[in-house]
Amino acid sequence: DRPSGEEVESLIKQNFPDNSHPRLVIDKEGIAELRQKVANDEYSAKWARRIIDQAEVDYNQPVATYYKRDGLRLLPVSWVTQEKIERWTLSYWLTGDRRYADRAWKEIEATSKFPDWNDKKHFLDTAEMANAYALAYDAFYDVYTDEQKKIMRDTLFEKAFLPGLEAYSGSHPNGYWITGD
Repeated sequence: DRPSGEEVESLIKQNFPDNSHPRLVIDKEGIAELRQKVANDEYSAKWARRIIDQAEVDYNQPVATYYKRDGLRLLPVSWVTQEKIERWTLSYWLTGDRRYADRAWKEIEATSKFPDWNDKKHFLDTAEMANAYALAYDAFYDVYTDEQKKIMRDTLFEKAFLPGLEAYSGSHPNGYWITGD
């Protein structure tokens, strides 16, 4: 089932009438439930502590740099970026500590300046980076400024959506993944 853009937009407005965020992975009520579970369940608390501890390690790491393994794939950079964004997001949701949103922004800012997300050679690199941006945009929507969100939207459009549209139209040199060939 492939809903139209209008149908998707209508469903979002219906389910989030106040345009609230986050909404992709969890909503505000889900965050409250998650925090409650961590506060009351030893296993959940240990799990949360591991994620927050790793987010702290990630916090002190340098931002991503444009590097293609074997000259072909940006995928390791995309994966690490996505993993860090996931941990900073979850740590932010668990603690409310804005430092995680700020550190995620540094990663977003660095990757927004990449010349591309390697769509011409390995589109999965692009998809993974786009996923990281979508999560950060949604998770930190109420934290980031309008200018930061614009940078994210513009970068996603240029480095992921336009190449994706080219692939679906048949004009992208690396659009084989559309048909699974």
